[in-house]
Amino acid sequence: MMRKFSCMVGSAMALAIWASPALSQSRALAKAETINATTLIEQFRRVVFFTEFGAGSSGKPLFRWMTPVIADINGGEAYRQNVQDLFRQLSRLTRLPFRIADDGKKANMEIFFLPTAEIRARLKQPKVRCAGQLQGLKHLGVIHAAQVYISTDSRSAALHCIAEEITQVLGLTNDTSLIRNSIFNDTSKLNKLSLFDQILVAALYSERLRPNMTEEQAMPVVRVLIRDLMAQARKQNRDRTKAKAKKK
Repeated sequence: MMRKFSCMVGSAMALAIWASPALSQSRALAKAETINATTLIEQFRRVVFFTEFGAGSSGKPLFRWMTPVIADINGGEAYRQNVQDLFRQLSRLTRLPFRIADDGKKANMEIFFLPTAEIRARLKQPKVRCAGQLQGLKHLGVIHAAQVYISTDSRSAALHCIAEEITQVLGLTNDTSLIRNSIFNDTSKLNKLSLFDQILVAALYSERLRPNMTEEQAMPVVRVLIRDLMAQARKQNRDRTKAKAKKK
């Protein structure tokens, strides 16, 4: 019998990391908060190998998707474009196709836009505002389904939750206050992935890592990988600066 895993998250290789038009906020934040590789490596360890709730809060292996992500959106028509924009970015970072389903029957990710009170009642979690749940095969470390609950109590909360919860059900399952400008920090007001967050997603979906790796197996690889991705981001930034200077 195949053992399955399920966990919940919530909030109370040329990668074009700098290429997205939605990253002006990320560039400003990156200038405001300088993060060294050691800090970002520790951020990866905390958000990938632990969960906010349940058994995974004491440690878990690396989980990630290996198939296209197809989402069914329930409600939230006003936020459909925001989900599509995030999907485009996540597709670049993970190299997996992301799309919104034409037919909900084909979806493996369900996104519900609901009042906070209804989310709490459905999940029997009296303190959550937004939440995500993911399921997969434990012996493989592969995620095959997820449910995301987005609060519609305010637009700012909804936009933050879209970025945070959808990203977390990709396998970055924990929150941490280690980096201020990160969607994985519960005090953050971000509604887009910061540069630091993008590097974490890209690292998790790197070909150098495999689903179901333990922390002990993965972290020696991650220490090199994060430094490589940071160096790549710096080079892309220098190239952009030089290109702009030439245009002037």
